[in-house]
Amino acid sequence: MKKSKKKKNNNNNANTKIHPSSMTDNDVSLMEEGKVTEINANKQRKKPRRIQSRIKSFRNRQTTEFSKKNPYTSWCLSMIRPSFVLIMFYLDVFADINMTYNLSHYPPIQWAFYIMLTFLLLQGSSALFGINYYAAIIFEKDYVKRGLILLFSPLLVLMFDTLMIFYRPFETHLPDQLVIFMVQYEALRKISEFVLETIPQTILQIALFFICAGNICGFNAKEEVSKC
Repeated sequence: MKKSKKKKNNNNNANTKIHPSSMTDNDVSLMEEGKVTEINANKQRKKPRRIQSRIKSFRNRQTTEFSKKNPYTSWCLSMIRPSFVLIMFYLDVFADINMTYNLSHYPPIQWAFYIMLTFLLLQGSSALFGINYYAAIIFEKDYVKRGLILLFSPLLVLMFDTLMIFYRPFETHLPDQLVIFMVQYEALRKISEFVLETIPQTILQIALFFICAGNICGFNAKEEVSKC
């Protein structure tokens, strides 16, 4: 009986042995020095995912406590990043419009102006289509509301583009239907921005770089600098 118990204990101890790749540096050094012959499986290195979840949980607790103690300061800090993103967003829009306008003044590359104008109109049209398509689903038989939304669509694009940056911090205070719409609108705008702005502008700027290298674009960079 004693021998059988010893065998069972030995089997249990064998099962607790772990692969060297899962040992900690301290465990390896102890085994090299001969102080420890076996490492218990409970002392395995903690999984990175568990550590990350604990760090995230601790950070969330600290953030919540700080928000309760300093509500106004927390609100101001939470608005810094969205405000910066909003400014950068409208600067990007202004830069696109300004570039399109400048390209119209140089006849040798006026084709680039038409390309820029086409993709800007397509991007704006996709936003208008998204708003009116969603309105057609929600207000299927209410033609008055659908007509008003269609009439004020250009203004709604500007309003929703701004709200797109700020709605997440305040989604608990907004109507559920509006939050659902904003999630879909944000996805549509990001896809359209990538497909109808980032890719075409990258290709266009690379093409202009090689074409204008031979000074056939109709403008001189040195003359523009001297005028300023």
